[in-house]
Amino acid sequence: MMFFHKSGILISALVLASGSSFAQTFLDVGDAERPTVHSVDVPLVYSPYYPAGLSLSKESGRYLIVENTEGWSSPKQLRTFFLRDVNRGEEILFKDYLDSFSGKSFALSGDGQRIVTITNDYDPVEDIANDLSLTVYEPSQNSFTKKYKWSLPDTLAVPYNQNNLLIEVEDINHDGSKILLSYRNWLQNIHEKHLVSADFQQGVLNKIALDNNFNAMAISGDGRVLAGSWRHDTLNNTAVLQVGENYEQSVHLTNAGISSEANTLSYDGKVVGGYTVVSQETPFGMTSRVQRPTVWYGDDWKLSKFLQSTPESPEDIRDAQVSFLSADGRIAVVNATSFFDFSSSAGRFPEIWYGQNFDKYFRLIDSPDYLTAFRVTGMNADGTVLSGVRYNLGAESQHPVLWKVTYPKEQAPPPTEQVPPADQPSSPGEDNPKDVPVAEEKPVEPPVHDTVNPPKVTLIDVNLTRKSFTKQGEDGMRVLQMHIDDLKRLQQGCLVSQVGESCFSVYTGLTSTGKLHQPHVGFSIARGFSPNFSAGIVLDYGMRGSLPRTYRTGNSLGVGLYAQWQSNGWSFRPSISMNHYSIDIRRDTLGLTEVATGNSSLKGFGASAILGRQIQLNNQGSIELYGGVRHTMVNRKAYVEKDVAFPVSYGKLKMKDTALVAGLKVSVPVSDKLSLRMTTEVEQSIQHKAPSFVAREQYIGEWKYTPKLKKSRPYISIGMEYKVSPMKVIQVNSYYGRSIMGNSSKGVMLSFTARF
Repeated sequence: MMFFHKSGILISALVLASGSSFAQTFLDVGDAERPTVHSVDVPLVYSPYYPAGLSLSKESGRYLIVENTEGWSSPKQLRTFFLRDVNRGEEILFKDYLDSFSGKSFALSGDGQRIVTITNDYDPVEDIANDLSLTVYEPSQNSFTKKYKWSLPDTLAVPYNQNNLLIEVEDINHDGSKILLSYRNWLQNIHEKHLVSADFQQGVLNKIALDNNFNAMAISGDGRVLAGSWRHDTLNNTAVLQVGENYEQSVHLTNAGISSEANTLSYDGKVVGGYTVVSQETPFGMTSRVQRPTVWYGDDWKLSKFLQSTPESPEDIRDAQVSFLSADGRIAVVNATSFFDFSSSAGRFPEIWYGQNFDKYFRLIDSPDYLTAFRVTGMNADGTVLSGVRYNLGAESQHPVLWKVTYPKEQAPPPTEQVPPADQPSSPGEDNPKDVPVAEEKPVEPPVHDTVNPPKVTLIDVNLTRKSFTKQGEDGMRVLQMHIDDLKRLQQGCLVSQVGESCFSVYTGLTSTGKLHQPHVGFSIARGFSPNFSAGIVLDYGMRGSLPRTYRTGNSLGVGLYAQWQSNGWSFRPSISMNHYSIDIRRDTLGLTEVATGNSSLKGFGASAILGRQIQLNNQGSIELYGGVRHTMVNRKAYVEKDVAFPVSYGKLKMKDTALVAGLKVSVPVSDKLSLRMTTEVEQSIQHKAPSFVAREQYIGEWKYTPKLKKSRPYISIGMEYKVSPMKVIQVNSYYGRSIMGNSSKGVMLSFTARF
């Protein structure tokens, strides 16, 4: 599940069994509009184990990743923190016991210089938590150290109870000096909001008094505006802003509604989003309360507007609210008020409002599937990337999703209509804040459902996209293994034993590694330069074959050079080989995933030195014992997908292996022209480097896969040799072995060799 704060910070919770990393790019809104950083750590509903969280800093390019390393139940929330820098790639690690397993338990300041956590003073020996603390980490050389630690029950003056108390981060301002907290006590049925101010110079955490009737929901980047609502009774609220250095002004956001609430702010606090409750007649002639999404803007927030699209039918009216605003307040996200509303198409599909005073809107998705609903859970600073959840009623499953929105070039300026000056707001001590007069709005055109020039919207399922990463990793490893087999084949060619004699060999075959199959053709040519020395060259071309379907092309050209010294039955054969693939790679499409392609290449180098001793048998057969060393190095170039909204970057795949080789070759004649041949061999790695597959998408995260290489690898080959003439031979060989990746490796080859 993923979330964005109003400032554009991506907050994520994904089910992971291994490490993850995340990065994000933001639109710079200028020095005057630095977005607040806010992070939440929420495990997925259907799998609460191993949640991972993310918080990013816009200015510094840093982002914080938090991974669960122990059990789910509180307070055993020992989690690992990684801080990474998109420019320097640094990684700083520490661990802490987070208190909350269900919500907002850490945050990274906007300048990337402070990490705030809500932690338990957990004693693993006694298995109890003694206190609940707000802990602040600051940089120290190349790491972060615990700089401040304050007891939250003491600061908030609330009783501590390990089983009945929960304190979470609701919102945080730009530099981390003001933190809005949510306090719950289930035993006493208490849910309150508290604002604390951290004085980092004095090392003091102070509680800022808020009226008990004020339900604060959001804080502006500079910390001078709080948005929320006043509680009148169980049914009615009034949207209110607390403004000023000490929140001495109370601004009552009035309109024609019965009840209202403000729950989100633009970065500077000048645009407010929430909802207004109005009375509306139903198709059955009854009157009901309907929550209408509302924005307040203009001088002193005197202007308001309902962001309610025209319903397709009278039954298509549903409760909704403005859940998120872009950093500049020009773009608003409208969700159904209830988490998933299947009662109407508008309830299933969130809307985006934008343009001159929010005069245009579009739905993020429109589908006839009445069992599926979507909800936006966050938006980045400029409104171009949104996170959300896809819920399927039939399967009772929730999947995190991402949208990428490309808006038309013309962008409306923010609302700036002038209105009369406001009356002086009331003091915060009054029970009911003084109403601000509502400016009379001019008649406006109805909202336009932008179908002529709508924004371009791309939707992906996060889980399925991550699953496609794993498929790419598995395919990449199999192709590397096939590449290694090619390098070995390039070190074998025809041989001669006389001065001035030459040989020529052509061959074709089929290589299979795991489930991959590749046909190949090639030839070798060699010449004897002395009674004891000959040398040759091998050229090999690997055709497309049955490579993974994600690999669109697989043409391979390889070359090998070899030489042989021989004397009195002894031989020494050094060889080198090189090959190259040019590949177009297409990522598997799995449901809501993009059709993504990229270009890369595979290169390999191999070298071997083999010492052998051949013994002739009385029946004209022979046995050869050999041993030596074989070195192989293959790599696939890093690449980035193209022409997609959420491109994935893939790191370089590189593998090295140096192995000792020992084997036995046996040749037994069956007739004057026909002989049986068999080779058995064992490779034993003495030094190797396993390839690490890394796939990274800046909003989804990182997936790593490093296979365990097989050190001991047996090999057996059985074939026949037929002498067409004393100088011409046809050979058929089949082989089976174990690859370095642990897969089976087998193949068959047909060759024709002539000496002249």
